[in-house]
Amino acid sequence: MRVRAALVALLCAACADNLLPVARYTIEPEGRVERGARTLLRPSLDGIPALSGGAAWRTGPDDAIRADSATREGLWVTFLATGAAQVEVELGGRTTQRTFTVAPSPELVAVLRGPDGNADLWRFALDGTGLTRLTTEPLDDVEPAAARGTDRIVFRSLRGGGSALWSMRRDGTDVRRLSAAPADAQQPALAQDGAALAFLAGDPPKLFAAAADGGGAARVTTTFGFPGSIEQVPAWLPGTTRLAFTSTDSVVSTVVLIDRTGTNPRRISGTAAAFQPAVSVGGRVAFVGLAANGRTRVRTWTAPDTLRTVTPVAEFDDAEPTWIGEERIAYVALVPGGAELRVADLVYSRFGPRRIPLPAGVVPSQPEALP
Repeated sequence: MRVRAALVALLCAACADNLLPVARYTIEPEGRVERGARTLLRPSLDGIPALSGGAAWRTGPDDAIRADSATREGLWVTFLATGAAQVEVELGGRTTQRTFTVAPSPELVAVLRGPDGNADLWRFALDGTGLTRLTTEPLDDVEPAAARGTDRIVFRSLRGGGSALWSMRRDGTDVRRLSAAPADAQQPALAQDGAALAFLAGDPPKLFAAAADGGGAARVTTTFGFPGSIEQVPAWLPGTTRLAFTSTDSVVSTVVLIDRTGTNPRRISGTAAAFQPAVSVGGRVAFVGLAANGRTRVRTWTAPDTLRTVTPVAEFDDAEPTWIGEERIAYVALVPGGAELRVADLVYSRFGPRRIPLPAGVVPSQPEALP
């Protein structure tokens, strides 16, 4: 008994002198900490997720964070504004606090077609805020292209009675026609540094590469495909020497990588039909592929040869992906009765895609991330 008492006393003394570690709760997010994001906050005990049944949660300020629901896993919250959001949990006799720094929501530019049928370019955040109309012409403005290396957006417009490529600043000002580009140029794609432009031209459409103003255009695929094959949706890989595009030169539509000089073509999309490639800053390719049920899903390709299906199988089609950083993809879901924009998170995939809230009555298409 004397030995046991002495040992207990020694252990208590060690704890008092902080010689032994004391288990501590922390609050860890499973999801994005950015404005508009709905995120699961989980209590963690020395890095191990803990069940939070019986936990008492407190959040604030009210204009920065909203507590939605408490579950055994943790607390679902929505971050309402950028800046600081505070969370406190009392669990197992311990109280833990954490202050989150809420980041801004990334932005997109997309085509929104209103009830009048006219298509214009609009800019908005992933949480649907900041909705700003960039073009106001009575004829359609479509196919926006943006890049982190420039503050300009290239797009195709029917203004002036004919189709042509134009550019503008990201706030919709300083609109210029790219007069050096061919008159029938369409589906523009800016290189990630903004120093080069790809587009389609001709009948049937073929892939061209040019300077950022559309000048010096040269066909890329002079030795690829056949005269009647159709090429669509170009996208630059990192740098200005290699591109991705859709080709119908084989039995089914496929995604092809090719050098700007027309050499080293490589199909990356597998054996099923695939189209509409988009390339991340790190060189990953997202595209739309045909699923077993005949519907289209968003898939990704990562070098050297890893394919992954991103969006869940459903009874509607997915289309027009665009990368948001390296971990998320925005795309169009062609749901019954219309279309909506959704975001798939490659890291927090168990929560499924989330919808971008937009005004009722508009039909979105052709989203493009604004890096």
